[in-house]
Amino acid sequence: MHFTGPWPPAMQLLVHQQIVPKAYLEKVGTQGFVEKPVGTGPFKFVLAKTGLEQVDLERFDGFWGGAPDLKPVGPACAPKATFRVIPEASTRVAALLAGEVDIIQEVPPELVATLKATSGLVVKSGPGTRPAWMEMNVNQAPFNDVKVRQALNYAVDKDLIIKKIYNGMAQPLPGALSPLNNFVNTNLKPYAYDKSKALALLAEAGWKPGKDGTLEKGGKPFTFVIDTIEVFRPVAEAIASQFRDIGIDASVRLWEYSVIQGKVLAGERTAYLGDWGDSAFDPVGHIEAKWHSLQKGTALGRGNFSTYANAEVDKLIEQGEVESDTARRKEMYNKVQEILYTEAPAVFLVLPEVVEASSARVQNWEPAADGRVNLHDVCLK
Repeated sequence: MHFTGPWPPAMQLLVHQQIVPKAYLEKVGTQGFVEKPVGTGPFKFVLAKTGLEQVDLERFDGFWGGAPDLKPVGPACAPKATFRVIPEASTRVAALLAGEVDIIQEVPPELVATLKATSGLVVKSGPGTRPAWMEMNVNQAPFNDVKVRQALNYAVDKDLIIKKIYNGMAQPLPGALSPLNNFVNTNLKPYAYDKSKALALLAEAGWKPGKDGTLEKGGKPFTFVIDTIEVFRPVAEAIASQFRDIGIDASVRLWEYSVIQGKVLAGERTAYLGDWGDSAFDPVGHIEAKWHSLQKGTALGRGNFSTYANAEVDKLIEQGEVESDTARRKEMYNKVQEILYTEAPAVFLVLPEVVEASSARVQNWEPAADGRVNLHDVCLK
């Protein structure tokens, strides 16, 4: 690899790169490689059914062995592995209960207690890497007013959401970075739940209770839609209820991510509740995607669903990506987080834990923080 300059997160981000055979890729081309990929892992590709609904792999007995310091060394334990895509959470759980699958991901928090109490099943959890928030379109009323955006942060009871929806398996966000990120600003604390402060800020912004209790401004009610995907439906409905509790007419609409992504990136929606990966525990790969202004044709702002843009934030993000002095990087990212905390382009919500479940006959399996499924040493009893 030849770099044009310093890039501090290189080693952390290196694990996201897949090594492929150059000659084979050049021979079959991109489409041919997609149809029959070749990698370097302990399993080899056999077949993918239409739309990647199922991928079949089998053990590669010629596997090079793995790193000597990471046991076990040698071929995989299981002779084959099948990945099935089951979007509906209840269907995934039913498949596990019926013995049709051995491991499931994204276990719904409301079903954790049930699965833990079921004989023959095991539930495991661990720190997550996908902070969640409700991004507000800062260029569209009513969220073009910073006081409104701050008010909505105070209007959400994150502790209640963590208790009731996540069964305690989450932690509140202290702003724009995950609390587990190596560069999180430890001076920032999560927005407190304070209805009075929320209403006071909304009043300062001109929103006052109308005859039916709904907040109004110039005779126009405060109403908006929270767009989201199925996995975040319980959280979206919970915060919509909390917004209604202070007189905001908030509702929820569900989408497929592939459909809504382009709309929010183009600034066509008012609010979007979702998450973004932070698996390197470094701002790079995360902060420039969510909080840098969108620069088409580059990676900058590729996940900026709030249409937020701040020249100082952009400059600091770009400098932090190439600054080799860790202390200077810390100063830059601390400043970025302070600005974002104040300007509040999102309602900063929670960092959920990763929750997965398996049959008790599965051995040597642990959920990965970034959601990857590593099966090299996983066996079936």
